[in-house]
Amino acid sequence: MNGLWRSALRRGAIGFALGMLVEVGIMCAVSPGIFADEAGPGALIVCLVSSGLYGALGMGATVAYDIERWSITRATLTHLFVALGGLYALGLAQGWLTFSVLGFLVPTLGFIAAYFLIWLVQCLSYRRKVSQMNRTMKTWKRLQRARSPSDGAQIRLIRHASEED
Repeated sequence: MNGLWRSALRRGAIGFALGMLVEVGIMCAVSPGIFADEAGPGALIVCLVSSGLYGALGMGATVAYDIERWSITRATLTHLFVALGGLYALGLAQGWLTFSVLGFLVPTLGFIAAYFLIWLVQCLSYRRKVSQMNRTMKTWKRLQRARSPSDGAQIRLIRHASEED
């Protein structure tokens, strides 16, 4: 088994646990007694496992970003379609989605809107980090050019003196 599959399985296991954890949080916040009173423990198990599977799909599919020969667009679209496929499969199995135009259109558009919003926040965050790194590099280069050759010797003497202490 190559490294990409191992990474997908490892991430999928983490996603499975996180998916179940999120589901428990949602159940506690929205309807703490629904499974004990109405649906029973079997429904609770099905709900937790399906949420875990959805988390595993989403996290496992992030290996698309590790394939260096793929563009960021291809990796993002691959991840989006895997996550959307998981939404369709689990949504149909659990009855969240119906076989109608609106039953698919509304969740699909909502999912894509949420996905785009998360992508935009991540993109802006990474852009800011890259700008900071570029500014740091420019400052470092400017300092390197401004130094005289004797500065290097002075710095080495200072380092040597501090190492002796």
